[in-house]
Amino acid sequence: MAMGLNLVGCGNWEHPGSHALFIYVQRGASGNNNPSSKLADEDLELQKLLQELIARYRRKNPKARIHVRSFATEDLGPEMRLRQSSGLGPDLVISDLKVAFELHDQKLTTAIRIPSDKLDDLAASVIGRFEQNGALLSVPFSLQPQIACFNRRRISAPPQSLQQLLELAAKGHRVGLPIQISDLAWTASGLTAAEQPLLLAAIQSDRIPGAQEQAARQALGDWIGWIRMASLQQYVVFADNNDDLYAQFLDGQLDWIPCRSIKAKLLQEKLGSQFGATPLPGRAPNQPAAATVKLMTWSFGHHSSDMQQQLAKDFALFSLNEVNQKELMLKTQSSLPINSQVMVPSKSSQLLAAMEIGLDHGILLDFNRRMLMLNNGEGKLQTLVRQAVLGETVANHFKPTPAKPGRSAKP
Repeated sequence: MAMGLNLVGCGNWEHPGSHALFIYVQRGASGNNNPSSKLADEDLELQKLLQELIARYRRKNPKARIHVRSFATEDLGPEMRLRQSSGLGPDLVISDLKVAFELHDQKLTTAIRIPSDKLDDLAASVIGRFEQNGALLSVPFSLQPQIACFNRRRISAPPQSLQQLLELAAKGHRVGLPIQISDLAWTASGLTAAEQPLLLAAIQSDRIPGAQEQAARQALGDWIGWIRMASLQQYVVFADNNDDLYAQFLDGQLDWIPCRSIKAKLLQEKLGSQFGATPLPGRAPNQPAAATVKLMTWSFGHHSSDMQQQLAKDFALFSLNEVNQKELMLKTQSSLPINSQVMVPSKSSQLLAAMEIGLDHGILLDFNRRMLMLNNGEGKLQTLVRQAVLGETVANHFKPTPAKPGRSAKP
């Protein structure tokens, strides 16, 4: 699918050194790009926002000729590899962090240097995660926290703790949960403050703690125990992917689900006054969950001329200024700004308020949090989660066996 501004044909036909800028855009996987999908508008929303951003940038730089192409997630890397083998390729790529990491890992994008004074308005806690040896591996563009979505017609008071979530299901309200570990990691917030980092470390490294790591094994056992307990509830449904959860929520088959903020806005548009948003529940009321925060980023191509790389930097920085970041937030209400000078109007929007709390308590991903960032469907801990949902794993497996007289305890 090509986007409607100065579309590129079969190749980058503008000569090096021109004012041409080539942007590649990640869109959803081709299998999910079904026009009949109830939430197929997500990619169109990104395209519309990018077109508006380009139109504003042309007021700043009328000479810029910006060409945009979009590719399904699974096609973006191969397309870049094919073009770069001929010395071509994009100057800029906008994608989620997982794809940005993969492109960098495959040496399809390059680190760039931007003077520090150009980054003063960006949240230091975010931009610092992308720095390596004084260069930026990628430039974050927007933040998309994970929150809870619920049907206001059926739930008047959403749960504020994981215990209340199970109590909600016990009363007959239908709760949907994802089975993918990267989207379920927020439930680790039910552990103690000492246990949470131990479990998250195990998730990031995809390693089952050994017999000598009793505290970490206890944390893993408690978490698997909660998942097992949830799976035994009559009205708790585990879904293999988030799209199933969203579809069932829209159809009225589920009353409460966790959701990404970009999907929450689409759900709100379709459900209207029935839609409710709130932070994900944690260990106790007023202790929201620590959920992963999805980032959209700008990555930079390998084969840009000096002028084109400078144009790419200028365009990326333009997208991060206070005005454009505010426009992005207000028009979409599905992303929060990277620019720290932009105030979030949380008092006027329940959705933005939930997103802001989700961000404040969230786990920001970066190029080092590999296991949380990469949806490893074949990992050891992902297998444990699936087994727990299917009733094949019990929490006691990770707890020490009580010692018998004359014998030491065994793991």
